[in-house]
Amino acid sequence: MNYGSLEVAGITVVKGGVERSTCESIALECEELLFSHLAIDFDRGNPTEAGPPIWQRQYRLSIIKGSGLVSINCVLGLHPYPQSPDATVIVNGQEPGAVQNFHSDIVQGSQVIVQASSGGAFDYYPNFDPLNPDDFDSLDVGIGDIIMCNRSFIRHRGRNPSDQTRYNLVFTSGLAIE
Repeated sequence: MNYGSLEVAGITVVKGGVERSTCESIALECEELLFSHLAIDFDRGNPTEAGPPIWQRQYRLSIIKGSGLVSINCVLGLHPYPQSPDATVIVNGQEPGAVQNFHSDIVQGSQVIVQASSGGAFDYYPNFDPLNPDDFDSLDVGIGDIIMCNRSFIRHRGRNPSDQTRYNLVFTSGLAIE
């Protein structure tokens, strides 16, 4: 494994934290999960931006644990809330050129993102200022990288500048911020 880490603005990135071969298998399992009937919810597309679609499905962690998906189960030890009945696993698939809208996740606690594909980018605002919407930073992320968002309300987005579909897993508490 190629460990190296970066900490910035409440975000920690562990480069190469998951083996490449495991990630390649996770990407195949993600593709399967995006069209499964076991999901809590499903979202296709970018409702406010034109461009290639982003596929997203959310699952209860307990469903994934019992799914028999060997590669995804190999990385569930990274989930920050392994005992919570509300804990979720979000599966993302981004078509080439896809760009999420900037958003702040509205779940309690930290989140962990496992990059199952190469060629991604994670854009974020260290300190969001609506008067300077183009003043964001960007991290290049690759296969096996782990992103930990350790601060609530980090405005961020994922991008896929590559020429292949990009997959990742997002581990959350599943509990909305009240």
